[in-house]
Amino acid sequence: MDRDAPATAGEEARRLAKLALPLVAVHAGSQVAAFVDMVFVGRLPATQIAAYGIGSGALFAVVAFGMGCVFGIEALASQAVGAGERVLARRSLWQGVRIALVLSVPIMAAILLIPRLVALAGVESATVAEIGRYLLGRLPGIPAFLVATACRAYLQAEGATRPIVFSMLVFNAVNLALDAMLIHGDRTLLALGLAPIGLPALGVLGCGLASAVSATVGLTVLALGIRGLECPPDADRRKLHPELMRSALRLGIPFGGQGAADAGGFAMLATMAGRIGAEAAAAYSVAISWGALTYTISYGIGSATSVRVGWFVGRGDTPSARRAGLVGLACGAVFMACAGIVFFTAGGPLARLLTDKAAVAAAAVPLLAIAALFQISDGTNAIATGALRGAGDTRSPFLAMLIGVYGVAVPAAWYFAFRTGLGGEGLWWGATIGLSAAAIILFTRFWLLSRRHIERV
Repeated sequence: MDRDAPATAGEEARRLAKLALPLVAVHAGSQVAAFVDMVFVGRLPATQIAAYGIGSGALFAVVAFGMGCVFGIEALASQAVGAGERVLARRSLWQGVRIALVLSVPIMAAILLIPRLVALAGVESATVAEIGRYLLGRLPGIPAFLVATACRAYLQAEGATRPIVFSMLVFNAVNLALDAMLIHGDRTLLALGLAPIGLPALGVLGCGLASAVSATVGLTVLALGIRGLECPPDADRRKLHPELMRSALRLGIPFGGQGAADAGGFAMLATMAGRIGAEAAAAYSVAISWGALTYTISYGIGSATSVRVGWFVGRGDTPSARRAGLVGLACGAVFMACAGIVFFTAGGPLARLLTDKAAVAAAAVPLLAIAALFQISDGTNAIATGALRGAGDTRSPFLAMLIGVYGVAVPAAWYFAFRTGLGGEGLWWGATIGLSAAAIILFTRFWLLSRRHIERV
């Protein structure tokens, strides 16, 4: 992977794209799995569709904290690679694995509490019961998911994207097969013209189990990819290195807080939709599935931006780090603007791709139109966060998300949805305002930070 400083912004864009495209494929691939889930779940009753939307959002709000804590190794590893210290980069990986395994226990415990918290928020009891079934299926895959996060962070820092892409392809293939078998059981076989074999239809429980098994298989592929990556000999790479661990946590905890705040805010919006009714929550699930797809593509660009910024910071080249960050932001803005146009003009067909319930699809169309407006802000948040993470600043994104989500988005969404009578549309107007506020803060922070020399973490 070319880590030399580019001569122009156009050259930086070309090199960013070379790294970003496989990462975009990976992050989009993770959303493809969610799309596959939604296609199968979207044929279930509205109560189960709502349960999937609320449950997956709440689960991600919890898991996002662990992911962020693990991803604290990314800046350490990318800056180490930029400085030619690959032994340090590999040691960072093993600190991330330790963080992932330790955090798995409290995260799994927190996931078990989600149905009770959702019930307290006033969601219908039938939906709460289905949420519990879905989360029970997802639970066994949490440790593998978090360890895989550490593996991806290290491979990204090394510029070794091929194992990540292959892992995602395997993950999606396994998830598709298991979704088909576990969610609808023998009905899937009959639809394919095959003889039934007694497979039970597990509904959202089957969806959760499919994700858990797929995560474990995907981790195996990543581990094999790391084993095949050349690295200088180091007998101590798997040992605990307290100073390196502290650095990883110092960077990771704020990033985890930011991820939890972001995902938690959207989980609260999904729960508010559940209070409006199962149909409104189902429409929210459909619309957020499309919004999450475009966000994951921006997140892939942000990951590549983080790595390139980190490489240049490791070399002591702040001007190139600044250029990498700004080029990444420009690329993300162009993509998200195009995605917004598609959302606005083709909301009906997009909604009908994910559900055969006419009322749910109709309710999702205006939500997609509103989502078109916050696409640029959403992408800016993802990419500016990546640029700041590469520079070693994870506190600013955390604070920006607290302000944008809980200071603006959630109260505005509640007001528009329940006080003005806008319902589900009001939730999305609140999200639009909050995401825009966070985007302004994050862009301004990177602009100011990169105007002076950025010290290596």
